[in-house]
Amino acid sequence: MKWETGDKLMLNFKYNGSYYKADAPIVPASISGDGKTAQFTITVPSEIPADAAFDLYGVYQKTNERTETNGGYFLDGTNTYRLEYSEEQCITYNQLGTIQTGILRPMLKFSQTGVTQSTIGEIALQHTGWVMAVTFKNSTSAEMQMPLYIQLNGVSDWCVNGFPQYNGVDYDCTTGSFSTQKTELRHLEYTINQYNWLPLSGGKLAAGASYTYYRWIAGSTNVPALTAELQINSSTAVQTASTLSAKTTALGKVYHVNVEWNGTNFAYVGTQWAEGSLNTLNISKEVSTGLETLTSQGIQVRGGKGEIRIDSPLSLGRGAGGEVAYVYNVSGMLVRTLLLLLQGAGGQVSVPAGIYIVRIGNGAEKVLVR
Repeated sequence: MKWETGDKLMLNFKYNGSYYKADAPIVPASISGDGKTAQFTITVPSEIPADAAFDLYGVYQKTNERTETNGGYFLDGTNTYRLEYSEEQCITYNQLGTIQTGILRPMLKFSQTGVTQSTIGEIALQHTGWVMAVTFKNSTSAEMQMPLYIQLNGVSDWCVNGFPQYNGVDYDCTTGSFSTQKTELRHLEYTINQYNWLPLSGGKLAAGASYTYYRWIAGSTNVPALTAELQINSSTAVQTASTLSAKTTALGKVYHVNVEWNGTNFAYVGTQWAEGSLNTLNISKEVSTGLETLTSQGIQVRGGKGEIRIDSPLSLGRGAGGEVAYVYNVSGMLVRTLLLLLQGAGGQVSVPAGIYIVRIGNGAEKVLVR
């Protein structure tokens, strides 16, 4: 995990029994070379006198760019932080869909009690969860669509944010505990290719290829034995015949599990529960899709066989040098550029099969190339 421009801390000040929430934006120039440390601008609410003591609680979680109704804020008048909704759709570490879901969103926290404006100390964030990485292998002899979803099902309740959808998941910063409105807590879902706004929508896996999906787990470190379910398409679902052994995990770690589909059976394979560090994951937005869609600007982007075609009835020659189309792969790497010079101009670029994001000016569009 690394700090980046645009990050912020969500703060909650407790004074005389009341809570006052505020954001602390990052100071971009303060981000260290390794991205591990940074400074934030903390503004103490005006309701707290300059020399008064208060308790300070804070949370960091990558939040989307829509509205607070999607989570990512402290509930008014409480010390309870409501996590971002739809965690089951956040199954990559660097790819956003069109509604800002897609990147896993670990939550970290800190607290300082009995401080004043002049004695707020250095902030050391603590992990409140861990990551479960599932590597899925297409062991058939043919290319396949990425599955709609993979679900790990416990023999008992264990995961408060396993399949929250639009049910709130809350963290009490006073007690250090998670809670949820949902009553069924056995399932951990990786929603992969079920909706067109997801970053992996329309994705395919070649014969013999593998892909790793990630989920951040809130709190629970006692994992029961798990079966796995693979939803291949709307009419075909299969389950593993065996279970994954129970495991006690540690906060701030990543644990890897391997599964495969051979066209007949879905099974756990290879080494299970291999441990890594969450610090090795970069959750930064490599390619921001918090932009207008190109379609809304009248620009058509189409994927064909080995190429991307761009057509526009609008004037793209906004400067003397025209407009540039930037083509990124799903890892955020720039792979092609195309200069569009004339009004009504179009063009195409050759690229291998895969999913790409095309950015022109302040607009972006995702496209699938066969």
